[in-house]
Amino acid sequence: MRLRSLAAVAACLFLISGVACQQEPAAYPDFQELVEQSLETAGLRDITADQNREMGVVTLRGEVGSEEERIHAEEIARASAPGQIIANEIAVRP
Repeated sequence: MRLRSLAAVAACLFLISGVACQQEPAAYPDFQELVEQSLETAGLRDITADQNREMGVVTLRGEVGSEEERIHAEEIARASAPGQIIANEIAVRP
């Protein structure tokens, strides 16, 4: 009897741990299109935005003519994608 109870408890713990491990983390909202539209509206058409929704990261890539434009693009992305990490990989090419 005692062995059955122990086996039943072990089986329940195994099932519970398996279900808990299968739950996927909630993905962040999709901000990629909004960021790209905002950049285009600001005249920064050579900048692309890629989003990793599982990690909450928006990566900016492209080329601009000045450091001010690079900073401006990052500010636009931060305003358009609240709560996201902005990885600014924009190159300045005068």
